[in-house]
Amino acid sequence: MSLDYLTEDNEIADILLDIDGKVMPTKIDKIALIDADTLAYTACLNTEECEHLLPWEMYTDDEIAEIKTNPNYDEEACGIWTNNIDLAYDKAMEKLQRILDKTGCTDSEMYFTHGRNFRYTVDTNYKAHRTGRAPTGLYELKQRLHATFPGEICEEIEADDIVVYLAMTQPEKYVMCAVDKDLLGAVPGKSFNYYESAKYNIEMKWTDIVTQLDAIQWPYKQAVIGDKADNIMGIKGKGPAAANKMFAGCSTEMQCWLALVDAYEAAGMTQLDALQTMRLVHMHQWDGEKINLFDPRELT
Repeated sequence: MSLDYLTEDNEIADILLDIDGKVMPTKIDKIALIDADTLAYTACLNTEECEHLLPWEMYTDDEIAEIKTNPNYDEEACGIWTNNIDLAYDKAMEKLQRILDKTGCTDSEMYFTHGRNFRYTVDTNYKAHRTGRAPTGLYELKQRLHATFPGEICEEIEADDIVVYLAMTQPEKYVMCAVDKDLLGAVPGKSFNYYESAKYNIEMKWTDIVTQLDAIQWPYKQAVIGDKADNIMGIKGKGPAAANKMFAGCSTEMQCWLALVDAYEAAGMTQLDALQTMRLVHMHQWDGEKINLFDPRELT
């Protein structure tokens, strides 16, 4: 048993258990800084329901027209998706409590993304293949959570950008909590990955320590690997192993940039292609007030 569970009189202290029945960590005076898009998304996804329609001959032409223009109409499912936001909110609160239990944080801030941010102007194909519908009630849930907890619904930037900025500038105040590798690899130190899956037996966990060098190299590696989820191509055929080897001898951003340009040109692409990709993947382009697009001329 850890000495943390002994009182000053060397007696066993009361041990608190978290929602999973595991020993809760010692409380820390930090705030859970949450990239909460996934938290809200999964809460809505797990609570929405599809109300199946009657045969079309049961409706008038006007009713059919109204059904087909309903934003929650799903032609493939032949139904209309609905959601009870109270249930979705409760599901989000359960996830939040799990995060607080397992990090030891006592307070939280939540950040959400809404609309088209600056990356869509960098590349009009950014996330272009995401044609599926969002879970019903997603924005409504984000608004409700934002009204309840400190944080922001971001439009010019993504929630990722502001979470990384705050985690970098105030590490003594925050524990960064996210599921996206783009964030988890961008900030030195330990962060908390709140992804979990009962189906695949995956639990929330602390990340391995990210070194300062790891964080410097991270966006350049991402520019090589690409990100299919965001429709970022990278270099065809190059994965994590190739990226690790490519930047193994680089200790500064300028060295990383030059190595990246060499790799792009060797693959038949240009320096401008590398620049565009870096402006899509780089997580340190928000300075707290404005976007400063990645510019290799400013590197040292």
